[in-house]
Amino acid sequence: MKTHLLPEGFRDSLPEMAEREFYLYPYASKWIGMNVLTINPETVMIDPIQVDLKKQLSTKMKVIEAPLRHSRTLGGGHHCVTCDLERS
Repeated sequence: MKTHLLPEGFRDSLPEMAEREFYLYPYASKWIGMNVLTINPETVMIDPIQVDLKKQLSTKMKVIEAPLRHSRTLGGGHHCVTCDLERS
């Protein structure tokens, strides 16, 4: 993985991703677990199976857990399955 593309907090200590099951063929790797939804500058939504990611993010922001059990089958995480209604 190209660590220079990651936010500063992850460059030196990238958490291991838990692998979500998939149906027939995975359209995403286990790294789809890094795909989070940013609610605001202090809050993110993640898959609850990503325990290591939660530990790392919880030191700097509020973490909301929401399961997304078909993320690997569909090839999209929390950010990918949302639609912005308003951007500021």
